[in-house]
Amino acid sequence: MTKESTREILAHLASKPGHDEVKADFRQLMIEEFGAELHSLNFERRVPEVKGRLDALIGRTILEAKRNLTAEWPDVERRMPDYLADREKETGERFAGVATDGLRWVLFERQNEQLVKIKETTLDPAKPGDFLAWLDGAVALRSSLAPDPTTVRTQLGQDSIAYRRARERLAAIWGRVQHRPATALKRQLWQQLLTLVYGRSIEGDTLWIQHTFLVVVAKAIALAVLGMRDDDPQRILSGAAFRDANINGAVESDFFDWPLADPDGHDLIRRIANHISRFRLREAETDVLKVLYESLIDPKERRDLGEYYTPDWLAAKVVKHAVTRPIDDLVLDPACGSGSFLFHAVRLYLKEAEAAGMDPKEHAYEATLHVAGMDIHPVAAIIARVTYLLALAPALNNRSGPISIPVYLGDALQLEVTQFFTGKKLTVKAEKCEDRQWRDYREAAWSWRSNALRRRVNPGSGR
Repeated sequence: MTKESTREILAHLASKPGHDEVKADFRQLMIEEFGAELHSLNFERRVPEVKGRLDALIGRTILEAKRNLTAEWPDVERRMPDYLADREKETGERFAGVATDGLRWVLFERQNEQLVKIKETTLDPAKPGDFLAWLDGAVALRSSLAPDPTTVRTQLGQDSIAYRRARERLAAIWGRVQHRPATALKRQLWQQLLTLVYGRSIEGDTLWIQHTFLVVVAKAIALAVLGMRDDDPQRILSGAAFRDANINGAVESDFFDWPLADPDGHDLIRRIANHISRFRLREAETDVLKVLYESLIDPKERRDLGEYYTPDWLAAKVVKHAVTRPIDDLVLDPACGSGSFLFHAVRLYLKEAEAAGMDPKEHAYEATLHVAGMDIHPVAAIIARVTYLLALAPALNNRSGPISIPVYLGDALQLEVTQFFTGKKLTVKAEKCEDRQWRDYREAAWSWRSNALRRRVNPGSGR
């Protein structure tokens, strides 16, 4: 619920009260609604190099207040690039600029020496939540965000400031690195994989940029789930931080580390990771990345690609109905997508393991022996691994040893090992399965589990 004092501030701002009152209202809003410390708000900062003053500076955001933004737009276009350039030169970090008359709010960034408008909004006092979400995306002050679908869409979805800023920077970076042999090859391999998935060639940069953002966010989420902070973008995207924590198969190097080929990409990865760290991800009760994917990829495009995702409530019901003995049953989702069924199957196992009095140190490892997934879509497999890690979050702090996330890239309709680009791929070939074959399969599955358990008892045999 929005506080009454906040509603009053927003109503006053929407009346376009004038330069000084806009600054005063902004300061009060930052303190009351966003918990900013007074000393962190820097007003009327002199910038001798550009012969002017910043109306307000908070974090890495510059505020320029106007009496009438439309009438004074030329002044914004003249001054804002210099203010941003000055701050970025002094600090070595990227800054954003907000220009407003209280009613109309516009967010800018400086790209290739040019001022670029990222997103604007009009303050509607009747919808305070929408405006506060917009403003939070601009100043990024709130340190604790709920991982619910609405917040995820608002903070990271297609209309979010975070995505729009990242999209512009990724497009600029891609323009600079796309002709390099290594990055061009990554794009080519991604495109060939999607051709296998969809049965037709995927053209254009839009989906490539969206998938890159989604994967970077997924890997940052994985880092945040473990409560780790790592400022090295290379370690974040390659999975080194996870391997150091004895978690294998959660994050690996892939096509989508191409932004690291440009210095600006390193800063972008850090910014995304810092933004994700604000979410209380250990509280997640849904497939967060499915929500993000659906909010990034246009519904018509998803239909054209044949992508249909199961709602979390339905996935939870199906798992509860199908997995009647969670401690004993083996669960495989051969087309796991973003991992919704895996998430609820793992959570069900952890719940039953606790009820059965199993050693909490073994919960995470045992869950990986009971629930596995596979998908032919390269992005789906990546985000499903992170979704699996999210599901394991309640048991990760107490685990006693290393674990491996059992989510694989493969074709569940074929079972064979074939040469695939520079390595091999495992696919599952489906043939007519008689009752005897099904029994043989179940015996093989239980044998696999038994061997894994024996290795657990006897660490010297490998794991």
